[in-house]
Amino acid sequence: FNPDAMTAAAWDWPLGSIVEVEFEGHSIIVPITDRGPAVRLGRLIDLSQAAFEKLAPTKRGLITVRVTLLHRPR
Repeated sequence: FNPDAMTAAAWDWPLGSIVEVEFEGHSIIVPITDRGPAVRLGRLIDLSQAAFEKLAPTKRGLITVRVTLLHRPR
């Protein structure tokens, strides 16, 4: 999991899935490349720092986003 890459970690989709993440009128498209601690911490998805910064300042900490699955690998 590279914090400088546009990527995300999640348990609900297979690795290699592509999702759109939306927050307050901003959206990004990222691949799911890792599992991460999201599910253990009660979160749906963990964004890399680079991906998070496209949606909100990192000082915001946790934000509530809308996630849409765009592609699920076979």
